[in-house]
Amino acid sequence: MKKDQTRIERIVEKDTVGHIPLGEMIALAYWGQAFIYAERDANLCYALELAKKALEQIEPMMKASSTILQFPARYTDCKGWILHKLGETDEAIECLEQSVAREAQAETYLHLALAYESKLLQTSDKAQERQFLTRIQAYCQHVRELDANERFCQQVEQLLQRLQKPLGLDSEK
Repeated sequence: MKKDQTRIERIVEKDTVGHIPLGEMIALAYWGQAFIYAERDANLCYALELAKKALEQIEPMMKASSTILQFPARYTDCKGWILHKLGETDEAIECLEQSVAREAQAETYLHLALAYESKLLQTSDKAQERQFLTRIQAYCQHVRELDANERFCQQVEQLLQRLQKPLGLDSEK
């Protein structure tokens, strides 16, 4: 079955899909469902399953040097965002960092900043606090630079304001 599916995908990809491979179209369907669940904080465990299915779908294409994906970072961003919402902060950061390594997106940097905010709130080590704060500020700056439509401007400002109060950083911005 797997061999026939791969053969069919190659035929369909060349003949009907255009510049988005069929495998990526399927992955986008899984991603879309997972992302909708994640954004609504609904059924996050199922959302994580869908995000993993999306990644399984595109992994062979990512390894093949001949395949160019249109949305290489969405899948790991989605998985990382869901893991963050599930409280799996370290694993979330790992996925989100993979995502920004593939493609610089404002939303992914915002997700990374929020994940590091969680780490910041979990630590009592002053050196780590400073390190996390520096990362969060850098990621917020990346969001500002990449956010051409200012979709995330308010979230970035709220995050930076939250950081100022508990850490006594009222003079910094």
